[in-house]
This record gives sequence, C-alpha cells and structure tokens, in this order.
Amino acid sequence: MIEPERGAWVLIDGRWIPKKQFDKHQARAREAQRVRSDLPCPQIMRDIEPFVNIAVDGAEISSRSHKREMMKRNGLVELGNDFKKPARRPRQMKPVAADLKKTIQQLSSR
Repeated sequence: MIEPERGAWVLIDGRWIPKKQFDKHQARAREAQRVRSDLPCPQIMRDIEPFVNIAVDGAEISSRSHKREMMKRNGLVELGNDFKKPARRPRQMKPVAADLKKTIQQLSSR
C-alpha cells in the first residue's frame, strides 16, 4: 500500500498539488500580472478571400474595405453576425403577506 505524503495540499481541477508548489505558481502569476502592460493588445485579422458579388453588380470584392464600401453604396446591411442577449423575465413572486399574517396569528395564539 502506498503511504500518502504528509503536508498541506491544494485541490485544483481534480488534482492534488502540494501547497508549496501552488504558492510558487500563484506568486509567478501575480508577478506576471504586475509586469503586464496596460496597453491594449492588437487584434490581427486576415483579410477576406476574394469573391464575386452576384447580388448587386457581379464585381469582384477583394477586401473588407471594398465590401464595406459596396454595402454602404448600395444601402445593404449584413445580418447574422450580431448576438442579441435574450431579455430576462422577472421572477414571479408569490404574494406572501397573507401567509405571514396567518403564521403570525398561529404563533401568537399558542
């Protein structure tokens, strides 16, 4: 039978890690957060593949800027990329005043 090691352990993602190792990891993470720049990181997105615009004039669209310009020129709007968060319905609260009154009367009559 394997003897369990003595000491302090931390459970992370279903694995037991010695507390000393966890503390070192946490210290490294805090240091990385401290030295991280506050400047925004650029997002690099490659350009679109060229395609033929069959809806309007059959011209080839070769970049995002060409696509935006063509859509603006022709009064088009792109649909399907936006996410609308469903509205949350408020909870239906049961009226509790009558129940409270009844309970108070029952307790006070004892």
